[in-house]
Amino acid sequence: MSWDVKFTRGDGQPLGAVTEVEAVISTVFPNVKFYSEPGGEAKIAELERRGIELPVALRDVFKNKPTSVQGDLSHEDYILQFFLGTGGPLRLLHVSIKGDNDLAAAELNKMAASSGWTLSEYSPRDEKPDD
Repeated sequence: MSWDVKFTRGDGQPLGAVTEVEAVISTVFPNVKFYSEPGGEAKIAELERRGIELPVALRDVFKNKPTSVQGDLSHEDYILQFFLGTGGPLRLLHVSIKGDNDLAAAELNKMAASSGWTLSEYSPRDEKPDD
């Protein structure tokens, strides 16, 4: 089971550009691997190459999904997935933790302390822009 947390700034400002956030993550987790997760037609083509036939409704969902940047870290006690959005300034950094939550949280708290960011529980509602 995973535990999801987020990083934000206390003043409500963005954390920074994707490359700036990658640099902060890499300082604490030097073995993290960043990559682009395809969206849109590229994602549909990838799934079809793997022999996965998509229902029309799911195809429509994938068609509207933008390419996003992610980072993965595998540690002997936990796995972290960093979700860095679609390329604009990051309002928040979503992190999914699988494995030893306490050990992972200790390392994530180091990242919060060194960056000045706030670490808290994540909810999918956090992704919606403020009205």
